[in-house]
Amino acid sequence: MRWGDRINCAKLIEMELDTYEDEIAEAKAILKITDAEFARLPAEQSESVINQIEERFVDGRNWHWWEHLYQTDFTAFHAEDVAFIWLHQILPEPEANVWFVVEPFGEKKQFSVYEARAKHIQPVLGESSCFEYYVVEKDLSWLVGENHHGCFFCVGEPITAQLQKIVEQNPEQWR
Repeated sequence: MRWGDRINCAKLIEMELDTYEDEIAEAKAILKITDAEFARLPAEQSESVINQIEERFVDGRNWHWWEHLYQTDFTAFHAEDVAFIWLHQILPEPEANVWFVVEPFGEKKQFSVYEARAKHIQPVLGESSCFEYYVVEKDLSWLVGENHHGCFFCVGEPITAQLQKIVEQNPEQWR
């Protein structure tokens, strides 16, 4: 299954899959990404990170954070529903470790949190089916995410300026 294949997303819903951890692990194996570069956090640490992110960016304890952000500095819809392909140009420091947060799906109500090298997030997404995700700077200075509507949204700098620049320079790819 690949990100841009919306038919596969519908099949995921029909199959009632509620985890992406296996998909992400498979993508990491295909791409030869080590746990030192991209690792799922244990439950207690994950809960702490989620609480910090929600306190900084989200109005209340919710899933579908994108519907409950305190503010959104910029949003853009990718014409082909694959906004993630621009992450390598948006994320400011490819070698930096960031939080990669996968939104819960189905009956699962717990976010999956990874500490990941920024440069590996886009390739992992490219090897995965579609799911809602967030990339968050570890100091909580910015957040960028993509929802199931193909909407990229961001809070903070330099993420906002980077996304605005990309949309302005490539208007045919954004709506």
